[in-house]
Amino acid sequence: MAGRVARISPGVLYPAGQCKGGEIMIIEPDAERKFDRIHFDRLVSLEFVNNSYDHCPVENLSLSGMFVTGDFSLQVNEICLINLVQTGMSTDMALQASARVVRKDDRGIAVEFTSMPYDSYLFLQATLLCESGEKLTGLHESPENYPFEITYRPPSYPKTNSSFH
Repeated sequence: MAGRVARISPGVLYPAGQCKGGEIMIIEPDAERKFDRIHFDRLVSLEFVNNSYDHCPVENLSLSGMFVTGDFSLQVNEICLINLVQTGMSTDMALQASARVVRKDDRGIAVEFTSMPYDSYLFLQATLLCESGEKLTGLHESPENYPFEITYRPPSYPKTNSSFH
């Protein structure tokens, strides 16, 4: 494994930008979390029914959701569409998902995935494996234990059926 793994005590938040020079930050799950989180320094676009936010920094990522930093004018329980594109040398991969805001604070929002296409789920798994360099809790769940619905169509808003364009 390249770099070193730094463990954080359960429930402790780490300062943004703490991971540098190939270090991997894994935040172990506490009693309320089912899955390990990893520091994930990428940008994501969030599309809500009445607003959209482009190029938002992701602070951490897990199998069940992510924490996105920024100033958001929205409420807990609002539904959004997530679009995260990873550009590689020969291909682009995307994580597209429906999610629900589960927490909002002065640093940003925590979203929980509610559904995603199977190829996005595979991308999420591969990303977590590659970024962590070690086995993460819950990563190899059987289909009936997925933390969200796996679909074979692009994510959409539950009531409007509006999807990514």
